Amino acid sequence: MRLKGEVAIITGGANGIGYATVTRFLDEGASVVIADYAKWAGEEAVKTLNAERVLFIEVDVGKC
Repeated sequence: MRLKGEVAIITGGANGIGYATVTRFLDEGASVVIADYAKWAGEEAVKTLNAERVLFIEVDVGKC
């Protein structure tokens, strides 16, 4: 629980390496915001993780 009380924003966190990073941060105690353009994947990730400390925001960081 090295990251307890911390908040991480992980872009591309809905699948692949980003999703693996999300799970690791959750395991370490952080709250996580998944920022991804794939709405369906982000919503599925939140559902699969079933954690109170995870939030999905639909965003395309390439257009920011």
